[in-house]
Amino acid sequence: MTSGCEGYRLTRRAMLGATGASLLGMSIPRLLAAAGKDHTAKCENVILFWNGGGMTHIDTWDPKPGRPTAGEFQPIKTSAPGIQISGIFPTLAKQMHHCALIRSIAGTQGDHGRATYQLQTSYLPGPNLIHPGMGSVVAHEMPNLGDLPAYITISGVAPRAGYLGQKCEAYFVPSPGDKDPYLAFPEGIAELRGNKRLETLAKFNKRFNGDSKDERLVSTQTSIDDAVRLMR
Repeated sequence: MTSGCEGYRLTRRAMLGATGASLLGMSIPRLLAAAGKDHTAKCENVILFWNGGGMTHIDTWDPKPGRPTAGEFQPIKTSAPGIQISGIFPTLAKQMHHCALIRSIAGTQGDHGRATYQLQTSYLPGPNLIHPGMGSVVAHEMPNLGDLPAYITISGVAPRAGYLGQKCEAYFVPSPGDKDPYLAFPEGIAELRGNKRLETLAKFNKRFNGDSKDERLVSTQTSIDDAVRLMR
């Protein structure tokens, strides 16, 4: 992109550099104050649908009407002025004024696995370090809501918690509606007997752990306590 003015050409790189320098000259508190109270996040729960290797952008959110690269589905107008999406989403089109549509994400990874890792962690995969995914970061920064885990994944492979530890790993639900076999006593074990087993386990763990502050022991005990609360 250039300015088109004779004797002075402004490139996109120069424009972004100047804009970035201006922003860096402002303090974070001033930027937050400029945003105003109306921009304070109010959301407490987020559902992320991850369609790995699924629908293409030209068949969904970026149909590119009138271009050689357009998808095979016809675009339709939405409730957001100037925004068109694929005709396969007529109901969603009526709600687009509530949505934030991002069409500027790009990557350099041709492999789906590496690209997925980068999008979910903001890092490229390396041989020595596992970076935490978005859900694990949320679990680390926000406490559990009651007895429910802060990070739950359904019918899929979730990004690992990495260096954030076991307490920030996802709680995996194999299939919606199915009872988790790990949140009930084994068949033939009554509740009274099962509770006595848990009490015995707690005594063994307390004796083994002692006053240790080892993060691995603490994380394991936290996972056990969370599971017991879900059982009850």
